[in-house]
Amino acid sequence: MRAQPTSNSARRLEKSMNKCSRFSGGCGCVEVRYGLRNPPLFVHACHCLDCQKASGSAFRITTIVLERDIVINQGDVSFRKISTQRTEFICKSCGDVIYRTATNHPETALLNSRTLDDLRMLEIGAHIWTVDKHAWLKLPADVPQFENGYNRNDVWPRESLDRLRH
Repeated sequence: MRAQPTSNSARRLEKSMNKCSRFSGGCGCVEVRYGLRNPPLFVHACHCLDCQKASGSAFRITTIVLERDIVINQGDVSFRKISTQRTEFICKSCGDVIYRTATNHPETALLNSRTLDDLRMLEIGAHIWTVDKHAWLKLPADVPQFENGYNRNDVWPRESLDRLRH
């Protein structure tokens, strides 16, 4: 399915931006605290089997941000290479993953959504890998759905794509 991106996605992003001018979070042991200079670029719910296993739920919320927007306000973060292409940034004390980066998307980071202080601020802009979605889960009709992944140029709000390019 191809999304009708700009109008609904832009409204969800604007709503997310209006809910709180600053997103913040931290690790489980509270040693690391961070804030975001800007709201997320995009948020999607992934229903793939790997995300189901990792989250222990029907899907995982993926919060995509510009890495340069993450500000560590407290504590020490270290990194570990989990593959030749991926790096995790973790709390030195408890090992919680704060965010991940990948060489194929060098400016962005996948913020560990569970580290956010208030997940209610997130507005899901798309559901992906719905081919693996639980049959009992009903998705909202106004949120784009994809059997597999998506092309961000076709789905993300124009404002997010513009921020990515600057």
